[in-house]
This record gives sequence, structure tokens and C-alpha cells, in this order.
Amino acid sequence: MINMNDVTLFLLAFTLTGVLACVIYGIRNDLVFHERCKIVDKVSELAKQDISNNKDYKWRYEEFESIRYIDMVLLFWVPIKSFYKNKDCIKPLSDLEETNEKRKQSKSN
Repeated sequence: MINMNDVTLFLLAFTLTGVLACVIYGIRNDLVFHERCKIVDKVSELAKQDISNNKDYKWRYEEFESIRYIDMVLLFWVPIKSFYKNKDCIKPLSDLEETNEKRKQSKSN
């Protein structure tokens, strides 16, 4: 026979776990939102510089959008700042040109 106290405890534990998960994902969602706002501001600023230098700017937005928002929220074990850590879309063109020159020199050696 099923003990009602066991069922009640199970339902209580299940409910509390669900509430905790919602709170954690709500906080994570807020952190991801604010981080992406900072990054898109930086990408927009660099894109404006690209436009003023007659360079292509659309690749910055494409690279920014290549990392999905939902992945940043659901992959809670991955630090938020690490998603865009090595992305070129947040680097000025001068830094990218120096990096490309170094790559070319290393390939020629």
C-alpha cells in the first residue's frame, strides 16, 4: 500500500526542485541578457568604425548571432563571458590585421 506521507514528500521535493531550477535559470537569463547587450553595443561601435573606414561590417553581426541566446542560458556550467572570449567580432580591425600578419609570417616560416 502506498504511504501518503511518502507521496507528499516526493511531490514537495519535486516542486521545490522545479522552483529552484526556475529561479536559477531566471537569474542566468538576466545575466546572459545584460552580457549580450554589452557585447552588441561593442559590436555596433566597431561596425560604425568599419563603415567609416569603408570596410565590411556585416560579418561582425553574423558572428555575434552565431552564438545562440538559448545556448548561453541553458549551458549553465559554461561561464557567460567565455562564449565571446575568442571571437573576432569584438576586436578592432587593427588588432585583426596584426593577427593576420602574424599568421602569415608564421606560415611562411
